[in-house]
Amino acid sequence: MSEREKKVKIKLVSTIVPTGEASETYEMWLEGNVVTKAGNEYLRYEEVQNEQTIRTTIKLARRDTVIL
Repeated sequence: MSEREKKVKIKLVSTIVPTGEASETYEMWLEGNVVTKAGNEYLRYEEVQNEQTIRTTIKLARRDTVIL
């Protein structure tokens, strides 16, 4: 199977809303890849939190998006 990969820049915005407290919003700029494999597109990136690397893959589709 053929796999294509394209480098992309990602703006990741997360909002945390604790019960009864004010919300906190975080913004990160990351580098990642859009990978096309078997007719499907995936967004892959890594982020570092508390000295741990978190690898994320998101399957992109017209009707829905799935975090794997």
